Amino acid sequence: MTLTELEDVVETIQGPEMQRVASMIADAINDYPEEVSVEVYFDHVRRLTGSEDITKHALRRYLDAHLLSSPWICESLSYLHEARDIMDIHHITWAQLFAAIHLSNG
Repeated sequence: MTLTELEDVVETIQGPEMQRVASMIADAINDYPEEVSVEVYFDHVRRLTGSEDITKHALRRYLDAHLLSSPWICESLSYLHEARDIMDIHHITWAQLFAAIHLSNG
């Protein structure tokens, strides 16, 4: 799925919290220094953070360690970290989010 396709899907998502999280994911991908698909973006994030589940702790650990050396990646992951906060507050799982945006393997 391309970023443009994700942005189009965001408008169709039911539920304001899920729509907000999906929009933040689009922002995160847009700020990533490489133009990648949604699937490749999440593969990169998993590799960068060493976290298959992309936890807040793993995101924070990466952000703290790389803020000065990788500012564009950190900007992207900051959006993802904030999205993860909202997901936790509203009990949204990655599986639910990926289903909402029609992403098969996240």
